[in-house]
Amino acid sequence: ILVEAHRLYTRLMQLIRLCLKGDPTHEELPAGLVELLCRAGDLPDLASTEASIRETAQTVRAVFERLVGTVALQPQEHREH
Repeated sequence: ILVEAHRLYTRLMQLIRLCLKGDPTHEELPAGLVELLCRAGDLPDLASTEASIRETAQTVRAVFERLVGTVALQPQEHREH
């Protein structure tokens, strides 16, 4: 589970870092990039790709909590980078 999640995240992040600046809306994404992102996740469309990312994140979180325990998330503005 974790290895597959890592592969998915890595493929998607490489494409995003190479092709995007800022935080564009869905409408602003170039069609070619959308196709590459969907192909990276082996999914038919952007909605399916986003759903897969959410599901994968939930699965990874569940594995983490099973192994480490529940850790409270900090509010976004208080996180240290």
